[in-house]
Amino acid sequence: MTTNNASSPAGAAMNVDAYTEAYIKLRDARSKLRKEYQDRDAAFAADMQKIETALLGALETVGANSLTTAHGNVRISHRQKAICHDWEKLYTWIVENNVPHVLQKRLSAKELVSLAEQGHTAPAVSMETTPTIIVTRRTK
Repeated sequence: MTTNNASSPAGAAMNVDAYTEAYIKLRDARSKLRKEYQDRDAAFAADMQKIETALLGALETVGANSLTTAHGNVRISHRQKAICHDWEKLYTWIVENNVPHVLQKRLSAKELVSLAEQGHTAPAVSMETTPTIIVTRRTK
């Protein structure tokens, strides 16, 4: 006989089993929902890309950087993306020119833990550890 009495060891195990089952069902449902969303979003993104290409062509044809229509404004914008081809050379340049602000402020926790395990602790950095739950599906 199973019980939901959490005060007994068997009851606690039953609650954990029920929670595990529910967790796996919810995770699976979220994965399915995420996949459906990603598939539909990818189709929308592809359609939008085709329209953007057509709009860019239309603006170039008339020699304009922007146009106003009954439904809105269309304008050409330019995005810039920095791509590093030699990190060592870049790091040297950053130090020599005292421009650390060109880097984004994000630490690699994995690397800092690895360095700490080797006895190298970074100054002004503290590590925060948060307990998390990992649920795996039982193999049959």
